[in-house]
Amino acid sequence: MSGAEALDDAVHEYGHHDRDEMRARRGDADLARMELARLRAIEADNARLRKGIEAVSALIDASHGVDGLHLNGDIGSWGELRTGGQYESWLRDFDIALDGGEGK
Repeated sequence: MSGAEALDDAVHEYGHHDRDEMRARRGDADLARMELARLRAIEADNARLRKGIEAVSALIDASHGVDGLHLNGDIGSWGELRTGGQYESWLRDFDIALDGGEGK
């Protein structure tokens, strides 16, 4: 039985005055299912992004900087690239994401 047929049966059983309310409830349930699916997709995206941020953080913790950054053979230290460093604007959004909040 289709949803429309079930609605028609319910209307006959409960009376025509409840038809609009039943349609509204069915619409609310459909909307709730769509919102739940959207929320689950956002949660999956957040988990994927968080994992990527944690991987870059681990790389930073395990290394001294970026070789070749200055194009002169010197290593550009992470301190130069992180908040408070000379080139902090390059990784500002990363630091904000790592802290889980807004910038300072």
